[in-house]
Amino acid sequence: MQQKKRQKKSNSRHSNIYVIEAIVVIGLVLGVWIFAMIRSAGSGFNRANALEIDGEKYPVSDINYFYYAFYNSYREQNAEYLSYMFDESRSLKEQEYEDGVSWFSYFLDESIKSMVSVVKTADAAKEAGFELDETSRTQMQEYLDGVSVSAGNSGITEDEYVSRLYGEGMTLKRYGELMEMSFLAKNYTLARQESVSCTDEEIEKYYEEHRTDYDFVSYERLYFKASGPEEEISREEKRQAKETAEEALLKVREGKELKTLAGEYEDAVYYSTDDAYFSTGYAYGDWLFDSERRDGDSDLIEDKNGVYVLVFHGRSRHEYETVNIRDICFAVDAKAENPDEEYENSCLKAEDVYEQWKSGGATEELFAGLADEYSSSETSDGGLYTNLKKDSVDSFIGKWCFDAKRRAGDCDVVYTDNGFHVLYFVSYGTPAWKIEVDEDIRENSTSNWLR
Repeated sequence: MQQKKRQKKSNSRHSNIYVIEAIVVIGLVLGVWIFAMIRSAGSGFNRANALEIDGEKYPVSDINYFYYAFYNSYREQNAEYLSYMFDESRSLKEQEYEDGVSWFSYFLDESIKSMVSVVKTADAAKEAGFELDETSRTQMQEYLDGVSVSAGNSGITEDEYVSRLYGEGMTLKRYGELMEMSFLAKNYTLARQESVSCTDEEIEKYYEEHRTDYDFVSYERLYFKASGPEEEISREEKRQAKETAEEALLKVREGKELKTLAGEYEDAVYYSTDDAYFSTGYAYGDWLFDSERRDGDSDLIEDKNGVYVLVFHGRSRHEYETVNIRDICFAVDAKAENPDEEYENSCLKAEDVYEQWKSGGATEELFAGLADEYSSSETSDGGLYTNLKKDSVDSFIGKWCFDAKRRAGDCDVVYTDNGFHVLYFVSYGTPAWKIEVDEDIRENSTSNWLR
């Protein structure tokens, strides 16, 4: 199952849990192409024993491990917008992140925060007697085996291979220790997060205290800009924009539709949406999310470049029901020499398992058994995924799951970018807004513990 993180998040708190998860992906960057990634990231930290955590000193190679892991995870998370952030063909030390800070410095700072979190969490896990499960250990061994294969293909030893990646002092043994530390920290964090229990009363209370994190609003706006992007705005231009906006607002209050009015003002920009979320980056955010706001309210809001005419229509939250499904995935390697053949094989395997399910009785129990036997995904619970939200799954899977006609027992083969899936619809779940709040309560509880 290809899942995504929730996109809507109005606050900007840094998630230690996310950081810990990011570190684990270092095992996925084995292979020749990691050298290209490292060249893009820039040389790692280069002062030996520059970091001390709880009295223990860590060498440059350890810091580089976390640096490249965080950098790679960031690239994957922001792949769609990466080209607008920085130029991967140039040194990150020469490109500004913000306020004079380079992208390299930003990644290094975040990597060190990550490293501290992982070390402390792994130590806490050991003190609690927490141990890795067999699945994690198997996955770790696969990554270590991947190093051996890559080193062999390069004609060098495993130690030479990892030292070329992370710097002098890194060995295969130390690489494995850092990986185990990362897995242990992630799994222990998730276990603690799962142990947090939230009552309906606690969820409702938290929601009321943080409504702007979960509410969406429906509104229209008509923007009167006072100047072009390269021009300096004069008081006279701003005054004229405001006068024109006031004229439009008066017409709205007399009963005219804002969308219709937009056609009367050639230079004004009209926009409407049913699911805007709160952001401090918008001058009108506080106005839209005022608890007193009612359908039909209208007003003018100024920013540094012009004036908005706003019409509020309503407030909502994600009331739709989440879904519980079972999934059998046949993943493909899109970077393979013949990707078309990969997808064709994935499709054939999915259709074959689907026919096995139909001819064998078409029960949920049978599907669960087939999932455990055939699925390439990590789940071992009969391919079961519970309380999935619309923004947490692949778009193709989401389209099938959230079809209004979907009913318990439905089953089908569904294409996605990462391969074909056989999906079985179990039931509808908890309203999405409750899941969102529950997730944040658990995350906050665990984040506070990690501090």
